Amino acid sequence: MKKLLRLFLELFVLIVLWMLGIGIVGAIPVIVITVATSIPVNVTMDMVNYPWIALGGNIFQCLGTLLAVYLFFVIFGGKLKDIGFSIKGKLGHFGWGLLYGTGTILCGFLILLLFGSISITQERVSMLSMLACLLTFFFVAVSEEVLCRGAMMTISLKYTNKMVAILVPSLIFGALHFLNKGYSWLSFGNLFLAGIFMGVYYLYYRNLWFSIAIHFAWNFVQGPLLGFAVSGATTPKWLSHTLNGSSLWTGGVFGFEGSMLCLILLCVASAAVYYHFRKAPEPIPLPASTTPESIPHPPAEIQDCGSTMD
Repeated sequence: MKKLLRLFLELFVLIVLWMLGIGIVGAIPVIVITVATSIPVNVTMDMVNYPWIALGGNIFQCLGTLLAVYLFFVIFGGKLKDIGFSIKGKLGHFGWGLLYGTGTILCGFLILLLFGSISITQERVSMLSMLACLLTFFFVAVSEEVLCRGAMMTISLKYTNKMVAILVPSLIFGALHFLNKGYSWLSFGNLFLAGIFMGVYYLYYRNLWFSIAIHFAWNFVQGPLLGFAVSGATTPKWLSHTLNGSSLWTGGVFGFEGSMLCLILLCVASAAVYYHFRKAPEPIPLPASTTPESIPHPPAEIQDCGSTMD
C-alpha cells in the first residue's frame, strides 16, 4: 500500500511540474507573437494557418516537458538521461517504430476506403507547410513519450510490476487528451490502447526511440498525409476525405483515433509488438554495488587450493 501511495504521489508531482513547465516555457512564443504582431494568441497550436508558429510553440512545450522531468528527478533522485535517450544500437528499432506506426494507420485508412466509408480528394499543399508539420509531430512525439513512457513508466517500475507499470501511464496518457475536440469514451479507450502499443517495447528495452518513432509516424501519416484529424486537431493535408460511414467506424471529428476500427487495429498491433520484442529483451544492468568488479574475490590461497583439485 505504501508503494502505491508513493507511486501516485510521484506521478501527481510529475504532472504538476509538467503543467507548470509547458505553461511557463510554452508561453514564451505566445508572448513574443502577441507583443510583436496582431496575430491572435491561440495561433501557437494552429497548424493549418500558421504551421511554422505552431512548430515554435511545440518546440517550447517540448522544452517545458524536458525541464519538468529534469526537475522531477532532481527532487526525487535519478537522471533525465536514464529514461532511455541513447540512440546507440537503436536505429533499427526506430525504423521498426516507423513501420508499426505507419502500417497500423495505413491499414485503417485502406479498410475504410475499401468499404466506402471515406472518399478522398488530393489537395494542393505547400511543401514548407508539410515540413513544418513533420517537425511539429516529431517534437510532439518526443514531449509526450518523455513524459508518459520515459518518466511515468520509470517511476511506475520502481514500485509495481510490469503490468501496472504499463497500464497506469497509458490511462494517464488517454486522460490527458480530454479537452481535445470530439473526445469520447471510445477515443479515451483508443488512446489508452495506444499507450500500451507504444509502451510494450519500453518494458523490455527501457529506451524511448521506438515509441517516439511510432508516435511520430502515426500522427504525421494520420493527419498531414491521409487527412484525418489528429486527436481532434486539424492540419494541412495532402489528402482530404469525406466521411460517408458511421462515426463509430470513421472516428468523426476526433479523427481515426475515435473509431472502433482503430480499437481493433491497436489490439492487433500491440500484440504484434509484444511478440516481436518479448523474446529478445536486453539485460537490465546490475546496480553498481553488485557488478562483477565490486564482488570480492576469494583469498589467493583458496584459489590455489581449488586449482589442485582433480
